Amino acid sequence: MNQTEQMNSGTNITGCIRRLWNAERNLLWNPNGSVAVAARIVGNISEKDLMRALGAVRRMHPLLGAKIFFDDQHDAWFSTDNVPETVLRTVPRTSDTQWFDEIQQEHMVPFEVETGPLIRFVLVYSQQVSELIVFAQHSICDGVALANLIRDIFIFYAEPAKEIKVIEPPLSTSYLQPNEGPSSSSQLIGNDAINNLNLQWRQRPHYFSQADFIEVYKAYWKRMQHSIALLQLEPDETSVLVAKCRAKGVTIISATTAAFIAAYQDVIGPFPADQNIIAIPYDLRRRLPENVRDAFCFFVGASAFPISYDQKKDLWENAQEIHKIIHKDVEGSIVQASNWISLTRR
Repeated sequence: MNQTEQMNSGTNITGCIRRLWNAERNLLWNPNGSVAVAARIVGNISEKDLMRALGAVRRMHPLLGAKIFFDDQHDAWFSTDNVPETVLRTVPRTSDTQWFDEIQQEHMVPFEVETGPLIRFVLVYSQQVSELIVFAQHSICDGVALANLIRDIFIFYAEPAKEIKVIEPPLSTSYLQPNEGPSSSSQLIGNDAINNLNLQWRQRPHYFSQADFIEVYKAYWKRMQHSIALLQLEPDETSVLVAKCRAKGVTIISATTAAFIAAYQDVIGPFPADQNIIAIPYDLRRRLPENVRDAFCFFVGASAFPISYDQKKDLWENAQEIHKIIHKDVEGSIVQASNWISLTRR
């Protein structure tokens, strides 16, 4: 293997996992590029046993112990070399909504991407009820990955002797049609515009650094405030919604998106012409081999398209229109099963 091949494969990078692909790197320096999931725990939980479980899942999922390494060509790589221990911050629980405040506090603290790790944990603790918050840099995972991670954490919490099988994080692009991004309808910038931007950058390049990111992060969160809108359905209400969506041939995402657009237009009015775009992510794992679902990584596609709520149609007709657009994107982007690559385990 020559020097160029070594660089492309990352074999000369200590602890190398793999190179970041474009969507992951696009999220890396985003001041709003974090994702969080919280799980409520009924009953007492041992912080010592929880830390042991966190250590187990870190060995199972390499990106939990990753940092970003920039090579001489300024390509970004995930690496596990000399990454600090997993962080668990424990705070006394004072209310049922305290986890809102803790997530807001986490948003105030930027990740040190070149040091790592790119994930943090918060235990809002009481002997009766606790919340475990997982807060991660979006480039290493999506919301589904975090939900699956919480499952894995409690499996290892309950089964300390369980065998740990390392699951390497696959590339989403390995499962997408050649020359396609996550969504064909999201190509909102033409090739000419992109080429022009690339030309300008090559004439006056600037490589973003951790110090740059910290300053942008501070400025962003000085002006912005993170908030959570909680929509909670009771179990019987959830069952009714699922049954309705199935009967109408749409997903819950399509139905709730249509409902939120209708509510927005009813309260505020139509979207401005230059902002009439919605973006909806979709989970690639559901359409790929079973073992991919266990991988911890950023593994989503997205549809972005102009849409408005048609007042002449009912909610379900609007939801069906949204569903058709997303379904077409998904089917057009994902490689057929015969071309799937296998997930490496060691």
